[in-house]
Amino acid sequence: MDLVGTGRRDGQPVTVLAECRTTLKGGEMRRLARKLAAVAATLTDREVLKVVVAMNLHPTGEKVARETGIWAIPYSRINRERSSY
Repeated sequence: MDLVGTGRRDGQPVTVLAECRTTLKGGEMRRLARKLAAVAATLTDREVLKVVVAMNLHPTGEKVARETGIWAIPYSRINRERSSY
């Protein structure tokens, strides 16, 4: 697991499980879905958000993410140009 974060959402405990990849197609997303589901199964006392961030997110990866309840985030959505210092 690349990132695990805990907090509260609407007053209830929540854990975010995140994986990061360079390129992600359907087969790899299915593998990650199994891995995230296995970890989430151990956290029965809280909501679990499963997230995958990928630089290159193939349409087949997006499809599998939707089918398995994973938030698939393309890196371009979080990478903002930064001004030079």
